[in-house]
Amino acid sequence: MARAIAIAVGILILAAVAHVTIQSTGGYGSAHSWVTIGVAAGVAAGSVFSGMAWTDERHTLAILLVLAIVAGEAYGFIATAERLIVAREAAQAPLRQLAVDRARAKGALDAATATLKGFPTSTLRLDRALTDKAATLIVTTLWNGEPIHRLARMGA
Repeated sequence: MARAIAIAVGILILAAVAHVTIQSTGGYGSAHSWVTIGVAAGVAAGSVFSGMAWTDERHTLAILLVLAIVAGEAYGFIATAERLIVAREAAQAPLRQLAVDRARAKGALDAATATLKGFPTSTLRLDRALTDKAATLIVTTLWNGEPIHRLARMGA
């Protein structure tokens, strides 16, 4: 009874892993799905038959079947690792683009800042205009603080 339960659980685990691998690599219509199903079936059959061969004292056959199982599991490990790497790379692509955009914007800002620092802070024309403005303010206000236009209305 325990042997049957162990076989059933092993088959369910292999089926679940095969299903997830197939779904994440293009679905059941892809060529990869047949390879995954074949590897899962080979692992299931190899594990049962290796136990039977070991019990029948056919140790060489049992060892070869176990090596085939290890090869199948190595394939599954590599396929899973590749799938995870591709998924992580795809998730990082927008972040990489943001970093490139930020560096480009920072370069443009630095160039604009350097250009702005190259401009003079004042010009001769601006200095004259500010001087004339100050003189106009002085002239428009009399010594008692009354604006000239108010005094003109008062008849002064």
